[in-house]
Amino acid sequence: LVAAWDPRHRRASWIAEACQSGREVTHLALTRDGVRVAAACADGRARILDMRKCGEVFDERDLGVGALTCVLDNGGFGLLCGGRDGALAAWDPELAAPAAVRKPFRIRGVVAPARGVGIS
Repeated sequence: LVAAWDPRHRRASWIAEACQSGREVTHLALTRDGVRVAAACADGRARILDMRKCGEVFDERDLGVGALTCVLDNGGFGLLCGGRDGALAAWDPELAAPAAVRKPFRIRGVVAPARGVGIS
């Protein structure tokens, strides 16, 4: 689950299911526009939730890289998602399918070592 916390009212504004399979959320990242949050899931799916619509799913994909360990906003170029096996997938929600790149791969401070992907 992902919750938007409102400190003024000391309660959650909304709570949404980030991973449809029920597996854990492994990483969250706000998009650059500040109105969406991307969630990486242990089941290999990535979801984008719209915070203006109480966590409604904006888009989701199985990125084909196995269990995801991290996700980050890549500026105006979509998302970068790292798999537990070191694979990296670039996903632009405006395009029909994600582009997957196998390890090792380095782009804009993201390193895909032999075990997982880390943000440096």
